Amino acid sequence: MRGTSPTSRGNRSIAVSARDRTISALAAKVAGELSGTSVAEGVETAEQVAWARRLGYHALQGFRIARPMPVSAFADWRRRWAEAERRQLLLEIHDAAPRLR
Repeated sequence: MRGTSPTSRGNRSIAVSARDRTISALAAKVAGELSGTSVAEGVETAEQVAWARRLGYHALQGFRIARPMPVSAFADWRRRWAEAERRQLLLEIHDAAPRLR
């Protein structure tokens, strides 16, 4: 099973849209109860990453993680992600988390 949830629509953000927060929380809960994997799709901000992690999503997909790229660029992106970009994202999540409480 692949549980999915929209994390943003247009200019709305899960951080401010009660509807999207509810949908995201329910999708993660259902996937967890069915022993499935939940994927937060459309993640564009550190705040959305923090929210998805807080809900227990297993994976993230979206422009905040990576823009679409050709297969030939993937190995280089993965190396950079492991070295620096992941650390930067974790710092951003730490800074965004207090705003989600």
